Amino acid sequence: MEMDPLVAVPLPPLAEPYCIRHYHGGDVEYWLAIHRDGDPYLDYPDASFAEQFGTDETELAARQLYLCHDGEPVGTASAWFNPQYKDGSYGRIHYVAIRKKHQGKGLARPLVAQVMQVMMALGHPRAYLTTQRMREVAIRIYASYGFVEV
Repeated sequence: MEMDPLVAVPLPPLAEPYCIRHYHGGDVEYWLAIHRDGDPYLDYPDASFAEQFGTDETELAARQLYLCHDGEPVGTASAWFNPQYKDGSYGRIHYVAIRKKHQGKGLARPLVAQVMQVMMALGHPRAYLTTQRMREVAIRIYASYGFVEV
């Protein structure tokens, strides 16, 4: 799915005790735990984080977000990039997941909106993401923000 141009969307309210923060050193274990718990479709071996994002802590801190409940990360999304995608200017919404216990509470919408704002702040004029058809809820959220299937 793509959005061209990438446009700002209002940030939906996020009820306490939830908040969104950027990556901190050591969040790799949280990322793995969130995806292993919240994503029934894929496996996440220990090496999957480094394979997808590398190890540049500065890049991670700028681009990766964590949805927290009482300070504990329970969701994540990344404002990533792929220089090989089309002309290289597209930001990529990458690996959105929320732990099962926190799914269905309207938390993905603010997380996705925030990651879109991060991409805009980082200078990406357009955005894309990849997903699978069985992720119907995610597709509806992306479409509601203006992403179209390509």
